[in-house]
Amino acid sequence: MDLCQTDKSYNTTIFGLIHIKEDSAKAKVQRDIRETAVELPANLGMEAELGIITRAAREIHRQYYPNEGNI
Repeated sequence: MDLCQTDKSYNTTIFGLIHIKEDSAKAKVQRDIRETAVELPANLGMEAELGIITRAAREIHRQYYPNEGNI
């Protein structure tokens, strides 16, 4: 999470030329977490096998964004 928030490449658009706003960067992190740790295991039918990743992602999301609800 810290790396995503501070990485210059992650927080840019158009081939790294334009920095995105802080709110957009936060939304991007949340979307990436949801897609990778929640939606992907469900789409693959591997919720049980990848459950530890999903639980860890949900926990870290709650720690960083306590007032944002679940992913």
